[in-house]
Amino acid sequence: MEISERSMAVALFRRVWDFLPWVGDVPFPWKYHFDFARDGQLVGSFEKKTRFRDHYLVRVTDPALDRRLVLAQAVALDALQSR
Repeated sequence: MEISERSMAVALFRRVWDFLPWVGDVPFPWKYHFDFARDGQLVGSFEKKTRFRDHYLVRVTDPALDRRLVLAQAVALDALQSR
């Protein structure tokens, strides 16, 4: 399975955000989204729904996909976003 951020511009801006003086200590205010793909087909998504709080919408579109795998990956993505 491949997990990628939907917007390359937001991905780059999030990485630069942490290095900006004074601004890097403020939570990133824009929403971001990750897509889960298997063999080029979208099988799920992870979307940040609020700007400053940790509210996410996790969708699984492939019924054969183990939901525990997607939820574990969603927790890992949240942890890696320094939340």
